[in-house]
Amino acid sequence: MKHQSNKKATLYFLLLTLLCFSVHSSAFTLIINGNIKYEYLAIFEHLSTNPQKLTNKYNELKLENYPNAVYLIYSKSIKTYSVPNPKFLAMIWVESDTSTIEITIDKDYNVSFQNENEYQRELNEIFEASDIWQSFPYEPKPDKPLEPILALEAKALIQNLDIVTESAVLENLYKLSRQRHINNWSTAIIAAYLKEPPNALYDKKARKLLKVKGLDSLQNYVEVKPDGKKHLLVILSGSWCGPCVKGLPKLRNIYDSVSDNILFVSAWNDADLKTFKYNHRDKKQVIIWPSLWDQYGLMANALQINAYPTYILFDPQGNEIKRWEGKVPNNLKDYISN
Repeated sequence: MKHQSNKKATLYFLLLTLLCFSVHSSAFTLIINGNIKYEYLAIFEHLSTNPQKLTNKYNELKLENYPNAVYLIYSKSIKTYSVPNPKFLAMIWVESDTSTIEITIDKDYNVSFQNENEYQRELNEIFEASDIWQSFPYEPKPDKPLEPILALEAKALIQNLDIVTESAVLENLYKLSRQRHINNWSTAIIAAYLKEPPNALYDKKARKLLKVKGLDSLQNYVEVKPDGKKHLLVILSGSWCGPCVKGLPKLRNIYDSVSDNILFVSAWNDADLKTFKYNHRDKKQVIIWPSLWDQYGLMANALQINAYPTYILFDPQGNEIKRWEGKVPNNLKDYISN
């Protein structure tokens, strides 16, 4: 019995150790020094992620991607998906999910880094020279790290509705990344954007859809184009969006009544393929039209989406007719020409 108990205790210890290791390895650690009001501080990875509030001294913080440059902000009100009037204090370079970073914040909320590496020093320079919301007019130098500027440019692509970075700049950054053998999430976003820029998907000036493109559940790239015969309803959704999922049964009923005249296609702006495939999988079973993962949100970016869900109706030639935000459109038939 004693031997059996020892085996159980050993197994329990190993499981606990593995669990602790797996939890720790999934998040980087941020240590904060300074006598400040921590409830007003947060970090976030990009604009579509939740702000993560900071606490005194020790924080284990999860990110979607590594390496990364996260925003450190101050705001009097930090809520889920809502940070009104944030003050950007710094950007923090996070190399991996095992990184431990120590910072000091003084009473005026100035930030200094302990043992900062060359990536953080480069990011500090970029932060001083950059317009946070729009572009990063910073020229990488041959002897300096390229990764921070790549990460920030990638975020600019997936966060901004109007892309201000010229394609020539992105092409140069991508060329440099290949020369320096850098291949990570940010280079993938930039490569995808260069391959399918917004004007290859949607003509903003003419308000005309050229195609909807994304990955299906089998990871095949699928394109849906106006066919010249039927109208097309494009549904911009997210698996994290309650109204998007809740509206699916009603949307299916509408589809059944108008499918002779209107094609449907869903584009899901999810963080990863796993979320697209498995989140609310049971509720998504009502979808019998093309349902695609909008990788990096480039389709939503091209169509300049302001809210989820958004429903956009196009005529058979791809000309935009009408947009609905938030609620499933009940009156699609009213917009179909006889």
